[in-house]
Amino acid sequence: MTSAEDRELGLAVTVDEEGCVDLSPLDPMHRRYLAHREPDGVIVMRPAAVITMAEYDLSRDLVAAFNAATESDVVVTPQ
Repeated sequence: MTSAEDRELGLAVTVDEEGCVDLSPLDPMHRRYLAHREPDGVIVMRPAAVITMAEYDLSRDLVAAFNAATESDVVVTPQ
């Protein structure tokens, strides 16, 4: 979908006999999504990635270090 009209109207998605849909016209960069269904029936899908526990631990440690550094009196953050 490239035109503003296409984005506004959306793309008709057909479920095949195996229960699959092709999302590549909407988002060719992603192949894995987290999805949930809203109470009104709307299906929401967000691009997702699978990471190892080691990567998760490292990212959590990096966030904690960043937060500690930005709250430190030693580090001056631009206003």
